[in-house]
Order: sequence, then C-alpha cells, then structure tokens
Amino acid sequence: MGQYLLYRLVGFIAPFIPSRLGYPLTDLMGSLVYFLDRRARRVVLENLTHVLGSQVPAGQLRPIARRVFQNSLKNYYELFHFHRLPDEQLQARLQVVGLEVVERALARGKGLVLATAHLGSPDAFMHVAPLFAYRFTAPAERLQPERLFEYVRRLRQRRGVRLVPVDGPLISIVRALKRNEVVGVAVDRDITGSGMVIDFFGAPARLPDGPVQLALRTGAALAVGLGIRLPDNSFLAKIDPIALELSGDFQWDVRANLAKVVAALEEAIRQHPDQWLMFYPLWRDNTERG
Repeated sequence: MGQYLLYRLVGFIAPFIPSRLGYPLTDLMGSLVYFLDRRARRVVLENLTHVLGSQVPAGQLRPIARRVFQNSLKNYYELFHFHRLPDEQLQARLQVVGLEVVERALARGKGLVLATAHLGSPDAFMHVAPLFAYRFTAPAERLQPERLFEYVRRLRQRRGVRLVPVDGPLISIVRALKRNEVVGVAVDRDITGSGMVIDFFGAPARLPDGPVQLALRTGAALAVGLGIRLPDNSFLAKIDPIALELSGDFQWDVRANLAKVVAALEEAIRQHPDQWLMFYPLWRDNTERG
C-alpha cells in the first residue's frame, strides 16, 4: 500500500514538473538510489559484467551502473509526465526508423509481433503506436498490490495502448494479431518461468519464447523494436524485421528464431549498456528446467 501511495503522490506532482527540472532531478534521485540500494546495485553490476565482460574493471562498471538507475528514474518521470502532453509535443521527441516494417507486416493482414526489451524507453512504442494510428497490445507484469497495477495500466492506456496481465489468459494477444494489430512483448526477462534456456551474452539464461511462438503459430510477422534514449532525452524508435526460418520442426524453429532475436538484443544492449534497465539477476534464474 505504501508503494501505491508513493506512485499516486508522484503521479500527482510529476505532470507539473517541467522537463528542464525533471531530468536533473531524476539524475540526482537515480544516483541516490544507486548508492542506497545495495542489492539492486549488486544485481545491475552483475548483469553488466555479463554484457561487457568480466575483464572490465569495476571502476569502469560503476559509472555505467549509476546511469542505469538514473535512466530508470527518467522512465518513471516520463510515465507520469508524458500522458498529459499533446500528441504534437510527443511526436517532436520521437524519431522512428523502420516504420515501413510495420506497414509491410500489417499489409499481410496477420499482425506484427514486436520483440522488445527493457532497454531505453520501453514506453516509446506506446507513444509511437497511437501517433501513427496503430493499435498496440502488450502483456505487462502484474504489480502488487492490484490497485497499483491498475493505476499504472490506466496511465499507459490513456494513449490508446491496451495492456493485459502477463500471468493471465493470453487469448487476447492472439485475438489482437487476428485483428491485424501490433503486439509488443519483452524478451529479456521470463516473468512466468515458462520460456526457453538459450545463450545470452555467452551464458545460459531463461528467456521468453512466446513472441516467436506467436509469430510461428499465427503467421504474424516478427520484428525487434527498441526505443533508445538520445542524449537530449528524445527517443529513437527502431524497428528491424526478423526473417523467420521455417524448417518444419516447430521446436527447432522456435530456438533458431529466438536466437535471431537474442542476437539483435545483444547488439543493442552492448551499444547502450547504461540503458538496459534490468534489476533482476537474470543469470541466477533457475535454468535446470530447460
């Protein structure tokens, strides 16, 4: 309940804080959380070691880890702040590369599965889709308490995006594809524990294979979509198609195409390690089931 009340308080205040004050404030708060939250700091440093290599000294990792916390706070500020901005202001802060990928996919009439990650601003596509009249549906982690989850969901849905609980029935996701919509699914953390163990930065990790399975089972197109934060806190939304391999062996196809998605994510995360907002010990997950 305390977390819910904190969200409501920040949600009330943040829309009135202009960007010229909001971003320096989030940098300050992010640095404070970095120094105070030892557990989260340890997890982020551990994850960055996998991304950048164990040979990178801790002295080089720590500034990157601190920026991870700062960028995470920026995302929270934008969650509460952006929903009140008019469309033209949001569009001015977005560069979109690969919009033709979406157009080609939807022209086929079977929808588009957009594999995303906790990189940069995952919400960027929640801003992009309504601006270009695309219907966008995404599974979302169910926060606790339930009223907190519903509050955050209402904030994100104000721009016309539909969010469904990731731990609930996903028939609505399939139906969205049948309606020729865009479905966005994060692939860098397996919240439900039902994914596939696959090499990620050279070590086994359990990652969701649901986006690949959706594309294979429904005939939808598959692409990787990432919203990268630029130095001026505008965004580059980049969409790259994934050419699906179809061998006739479904499990082989799932693994082969998931490996393509993972390779694209690895490249982007290596380029922007300070924007990978992963506060979960990914490689400490139980991989024995895979």
